Amino acid sequence: MCPASNSSTRWCPTPEQVMILEEMYTRGGIRTPNASQIQQITAYLSLYGKIEGKNVFYWFQNHKARDRQKLRKLLNHHHHHLLSYPDSRPPPVLPQVSHYSSVGFLPQVIDLIYGK
Repeated sequence: MCPASNSSTRWCPTPEQVMILEEMYTRGGIRTPNASQIQQITAYLSLYGKIEGKNVFYWFQNHKARDRQKLRKLLNHHHHHLLSYPDSRPPPVLPQVSHYSSVGFLPQVIDLIYGK
C-alpha cells in the first residue's frame, strides 16, 4: 500500500514485519504492549526493515480498533439477521461491545448466539 518512492515520513512495514506483528497479536495475545515490550518488538522488527517504536505502538492500537470495528459489524449483522428471521425463542441478550477492550470475548458471544 506504500508508494514505490516513499519520500514521506509514513512507515511502510515489510511483509515480514506485518507477519510477525500479526503473530504477536493473534497467537501471542499482545494487544497493548507496554514501553518495554514496544522497545523489544521494535528492536526485533528492525532486523527486517526501518521501524520506530511509535510505529509498533500505533500498529497495535490501530489493529485493536479494527478488530473492535469488525466485531461490532458482525454483532450488528447477526442482530439484524435475528430480527429478520425470528424463531420461537427470543434473541439472546448480548453484552455492550463498547465495554470490551478486545475481541477476546467473541467465542462466548458466538456460544451465546448459537446456544452452546
